[in-house]
Amino acid sequence: EGSRPSAPPLLPLRYLVVGCAGSDTANVHLGADLPMPPLALDATKTGALRLLCEALSMMEGALCMAVRGKGLAYGASVSFLPNENSVSLDLWECTNVKKAVEAALEVIRDAAESDSLAPFQLDNARGALVFSLKGKRATPTSVVAAAVGSACRGWRTAAEVLEWENLIGSVTEKDV
Repeated sequence: EGSRPSAPPLLPLRYLVVGCAGSDTANVHLGADLPMPPLALDATKTGALRLLCEALSMMEGALCMAVRGKGLAYGASVSFLPNENSVSLDLWECTNVKKAVEAALEVIRDAAESDSLAPFQLDNARGALVFSLKGKRATPTSVVAAAVGSACRGWRTAAEVLEWENLIGSVTEKDV
């Protein structure tokens, strides 16, 4: 009793990484589709996943310490892609691709199996995420992404979008 059944890897390695001659580093992008129905349709789950991704990806966050802190890559981030209903892991300027991917996936697995984030981590992630959402509002890429996201969710007014974004403030440690 108490033992967990073996589970498939969180992000299955489906693609071959090929190094380039003359390059000392490599960039890696891994993605995983999320179960249906799309997570983006559930405000609490979307907010919780976005906050978790933000907390893991922050400077001095778990990914940074496990990957950059050990000299395996210059940077690492995990992102929720609501329009694709997937998550992605990006590692850039890897000096050791295999060890960097293993370290990053271990952090993600640990986070997925953990009960919650510390209140301090959650508050920092919330502040960074809100700044990211509000600070890029007028860039052409963000305008297009916002329009696509709104259309997919059936939102017709800016008030509906703001209401959705404000739900990030109501996400609790338990949700994450």
